[in-house]
Amino acid sequence: MNVIGARPQHDTFGIDNAMLIHPGDPSRSILYQRLVRQGRGQMPPLCRKVADERAVAVSKVIPENYATTEIESRSGRQISGRIEREDNRTLLMRPLDATEEMVTLRKSDIRRRAFSSVSNMPAGIVNTLTEGQILDLLAYLIADGKPGEENRK
Repeated sequence: MNVIGARPQHDTFGIDNAMLIHPGDPSRSILYQRLVRQGRGQMPPLCRKVADERAVAVSKVIPENYATTEIESRSGRQISGRIEREDNRTLLMRPLDATEEMVTLRKSDIRRRAFSSVSNMPAGIVNTLTEGQILDLLAYLIADGKPGEENRK
């Protein structure tokens, strides 16, 4: 089931360049739109008729502990990864590419540092999941990681 970057076969809700899941731009993602809509185009209600604001928030924000940090050094080097450790003078970064070595940087050598607005989840990973697995994943996220049938209401 290819959903990331896939064009919708039905309604686009008038959104330019709409995709089922639009990487980096939830406002152009049809799945996101169906989660937050009431009425025409809304996701079929499973156990309620009110949009689950927690579930909507999950699809908008990348928690800092999962966010990719982008660094530009004073020499112009671009590095992206996750900060493993840092103190007042240095930081240790794990690059996104698992084959690359950890990088130690002096903070005085950093020109710019910011969190990426794009998820570090590999592009297309959801395309390997079945429809049932995607629904299970959404139920897990909505339940905030708590197991049990009572959390899927």
